[in-house]
Amino acid sequence: MEVVWAVLALLLMAGLGILMVFEPELFWKLEHFFDVKDGAPTDFYITKTRFLGVLWTVISLFAGFVILLNRIF
Repeated sequence: MEVVWAVLALLLMAGLGILMVFEPELFWKLEHFFDVKDGAPTDFYITKTRFLGVLWTVISLFAGFVILLNRIF
């Protein structure tokens, strides 16, 4: 049962990573909701968020693969 929860958590992490790649502006709005009015993220922020999204997705998929291999063997 723990494996099921781990896989679900990793799928959620991968989904968030993919969302970070394709919608970095959404994360900027969530992060700065109370700080800025009618502001816009910089190109650096968008690039950084996309890079971290790719990294987050790759790490979560790798962790899921390791869990799957550990479960099989």
